[in-house]
Amino acid sequence: MGSYIYIDVINFILVFLLMDFLNGIHNNYLAKKIKSGVLTIAALLLFALILSLAASFFLAAKIALLTIVALVLLGIVFIRTRIKHLSRYTDVERGKEEFFANQKVMILVPHEDDDINLMGGIIEQYAKYGSDVYVVFATNGDGDKRFDMSQMGFIRMDEAIKALGVLGVTEENIIFLGYGDGWDNSEHHIYNAEPDEVMKSTSGRTSTYGLRNHQAFCDGKTYTYSNYYDDIKQVILEHLPDVIYCIDYDTHNDHRALSMLFEKVMGDILKTTEYKPTVYKGYGYRTAWNAVSDFSDSVNITATVNNPSDIDVEIYDWNRRVRIPIYVNSVNRSLRQSYLYKVLSVYASQKADKLADKVINGDKVFWIRRTDSVLYDAEISVSSGDKDKLIDFMLLDCDDLMNQGNCPYDGVWHPDDNDYDKLISVSFNKEQYVDSIVLYDNPSPEDNILNAVITLDDGTVIETGALDYHSGANVFSINKEIRAFSIRIESYEGEKYGLVEIEAYASDIQVPTIYKFTDENDNFIYDYIVPVDGKQELKIYSSSNEKIDVRDFLLRCDNTKCKVELCGNEIIAYCKAGQKCQIELLCADGHIFDRAVLRNPHRFERYCLAKSLKHIDSCSYLNRASKYIKSKFRIK
Repeated sequence: MGSYIYIDVINFILVFLLMDFLNGIHNNYLAKKIKSGVLTIAALLLFALILSLAASFFLAAKIALLTIVALVLLGIVFIRTRIKHLSRYTDVERGKEEFFANQKVMILVPHEDDDINLMGGIIEQYAKYGSDVYVVFATNGDGDKRFDMSQMGFIRMDEAIKALGVLGVTEENIIFLGYGDGWDNSEHHIYNAEPDEVMKSTSGRTSTYGLRNHQAFCDGKTYTYSNYYDDIKQVILEHLPDVIYCIDYDTHNDHRALSMLFEKVMGDILKTTEYKPTVYKGYGYRTAWNAVSDFSDSVNITATVNNPSDIDVEIYDWNRRVRIPIYVNSVNRSLRQSYLYKVLSVYASQKADKLADKVINGDKVFWIRRTDSVLYDAEISVSSGDKDKLIDFMLLDCDDLMNQGNCPYDGVWHPDDNDYDKLISVSFNKEQYVDSIVLYDNPSPEDNILNAVITLDDGTVIETGALDYHSGANVFSINKEIRAFSIRIESYEGEKYGLVEIEAYASDIQVPTIYKFTDENDNFIYDYIVPVDGKQELKIYSSSNEKIDVRDFLLRCDNTKCKVELCGNEIIAYCKAGQKCQIELLCADGHIFDRAVLRNPHRFERYCLAKSLKHIDSCSYLNRASKYIKSKFRIK
């Protein structure tokens, strides 16, 4: 009799393990397919348990059932192994050393979790290529009234250290400026405060703080605008990073304040020093936190899509964005198996993993802000208005962040109403080669320049026509040496027309170019499942937005059963069923620009993978069943 009971215990343990296997798959499709079978087996085992004392011949039946359970388990293990194999991206990428290697990189974000929103997948790229990455958090994230605000800052700083440690950022490279998350003053934000006005944060603090074993950058500094400004300037000049990534004008006041304060600091640095880093601005909400939930739309990872509804002011042309490829080992075709998902899970206080399907994409999107304008060393005069607003590096400014109806158009150079000249004059102390002049119109849709005239000192006249106010830079080619030029506004609309910035450059932008294979929909290709027929159209992306002629490149494929070739000005790849191959993009001298994997799984594997990933977060039934069994048998 004891042996029967012993076998019954084994039965239930096997059922429990089976439930755990199902729970580990993290998808609804396989669960649906075998759920009825599992429940049937469980019912039969229970029936066998009840009758086991009545007759010994049930032992044979139970052995048969155990055999069935074992076979089911083996089948599940096999299917899980195949799905995991197909879900995993193979990292073969090459050719990005010039962009990612040997750099000192600084990332400026407002809150602990914005590092992943802005840079998830890119931090790992820099770490992979051996660059030194610094992450600067402006606030401690302690302003969430849903929690105990006296402890929230400590919790979020600790989460940041753990999350960034997973990504390869050392703790000494994590910097907390220690300012408040929100302000206990309905009248104004710290960005709009008087320079030495002491502000109280939403959590009731008035000075910077960090962790016991990781102090703030300048621990104990009072919350004032001037201290906030000085700390940002000091942390940049102390480290002098080669590349700076900073949050842009998102739909959160702390994001907006940091974006504008950083630009103000950079304008000061550019006018007073020779330091000229490469600067990228990007969004934490528009392209991550509030982005489109599209991770599970395809078995291949897709590109970040435009979401203009999430911003109040459009100052960049989406077509001029810089798309940076992510570290492929940080993602997976399965959301929950993605490395970035697990990193987002570290930010448990923010439930960041719940938005992983928005945050994780095949690229990260930025806009470059050039710092090499020759106008920082030029003499500038205006017929009226504040000339300093023309060369302060700021595209947006807001005099009252707390007023939700106040748009950020307060950084505009606007000539006086009685100024009939409306003139800007620029002169150099010697002959200066100018490749281009760039004008930034007031981003307001109601107050714009309809025509202006650029006059060079050699008599050349360029009429601008209506400036594009919602896509940033209006570029006018010069290509000559000059000593001076002027800009006169000829016609306009609105009351606050004017310019937010003028720039002039001596050359094209000097930033390493990234080349990347894409599919016909411009999704970056890393480890790509091609259509069933094996034919895949490919394109080439260039981060410099140059016009690509694919005939200027060489192509290579490592599998003789597959091929990649030029068809006119198109690239076509062919991958036979059951095959995979590595394809390479090379320049004429053999240097590799990019490498990717193409694969064509058999129909059964393709079907299982697509169905299992489609409902990746829909296994609530199995989660509940597993938890019930664990609690019933008091198994931890």
